[in-house]
Amino acid sequence: MKTRILGGKHRNTILHTTDNPAVRPTLGRVRENLFNIIQSSVPRCHFLDLYAGFGAVGLEALSRGAERCFFVEAHPPCHQTIGKNIVKLQAEKQTELLKMPVRQALTLLERRGERFDIIFADPPYGKNEAQILLDSPECPQLLESDGMLILQTESAANLPEEHAPWRLSRSKCYGQTALWFFEFG
Repeated sequence: MKTRILGGKHRNTILHTTDNPAVRPTLGRVRENLFNIIQSSVPRCHFLDLYAGFGAVGLEALSRGAERCFFVEAHPPCHQTIGKNIVKLQAEKQTELLKMPVRQALTLLERRGERFDIIFADPPYGKNEAQILLDSPECPQLLESDGMLILQTESAANLPEEHAPWRLSRSKCYGQTALWFFEFG
């Protein structure tokens, strides 16, 4: 199955992927619905793609007008694949690719004073990583005051509607996948 950019200036560009069965890319249907929900927030935004896989979500944001995108992926084959996709879209000047664990990247980005309008995270299912991000002291520091944290989880996940400083503004299930949209509470 080929993964392609669904909208924007790179629409229908086929992305490089990996053969790693542990990588669970965001399905096209979920990605399309995600961007339908956030479409007005994407142009000119700074986007952070955590647990980026091969970068489909962040690259979709760039295609739809994001000004800048940072990708965080620790797995070497996925990291290399994101790099190939960035080159394919000629987006080297708009991106930064970090090869490190997410928690380490959050600390680094906070120390550097980076700020994002949208933070998207698709952590491994079944490992409580989404809750760890909600508990993270760095995530609120990295997000603009009117920004949003979007978590992709398995649909059976049970995240709180309010978890200081976060407030759940919306959640939506797509089969086995759920998207959770958090804002500052």
